Amino acid sequence: MTPLKPVLGAAAATLLLVACGGGSSGPDMSESQMQREDREASATIAGLIGFAKAQIATFTSDTAQPRAIGAINPPTSETAEPATL
Repeated sequence: MTPLKPVLGAAAATLLLVACGGGSSGPDMSESQMQREDREASATIAGLIGFAKAQIATFTSDTAQPRAIGAINPPTSETAEPATL
């Protein structure tokens, strides 16, 4: 019965790790606000339009620094209807 104990211990540890790992419904705290915005703007046309509208709405000064948009990869579609602005 001794060889079975390590196997059972390893199986129990694996089951515990699988049961506890992941599945959180909260926001991913490992990415910054800018990374979240970039990801959402790159995901869909609606996300890109929403990002652009939010940037226009928050523009408050002629001397404000521009926000980098190099990480945004605009989504494309050959079949979707053109988005309205």
